[in-house]
Amino acid sequence: MNPPFHDKPLKARQDLFKSLMRQYEDRIPIIVERSPNSNLPMINKRNYLVPNTMTIASFRKIIKERLQISSSQSLHLYAGKKPLYCGDTIMSVLYNQEKDPNDGFLYIRYFEENVFGKNA
Repeated sequence: MNPPFHDKPLKARQDLFKSLMRQYEDRIPIIVERSPNSNLPMINKRNYLVPNTMTIASFRKIIKERLQISSSQSLHLYAGKKPLYCGDTIMSVLYNQEKDPNDGFLYIRYFEENVFGKNA
């Protein structure tokens, strides 16, 4: 299990952010991490560079496919303390509201909730 990205030294995160933005200025740098109280598996890819114009719904679909969760489970995403319910919001708007002020990354946590009950 990888330690949370925030556990890396701030300077290393800032340097990585600057390097990514020099190469991919039209992308949003996102770190995806499992919520501590989630029973979902650890995601095998947690660093993403997504287009500014991608919607939250499209990003949620990518994460759901990566996790290979069943149709009876609903995937919930949070940026900071903000739940990401509005699927048509574009990532650049979310990024400008919720990016980490220290290192520039957008941190998104995920967790599950059974949609049809435990025995579905």
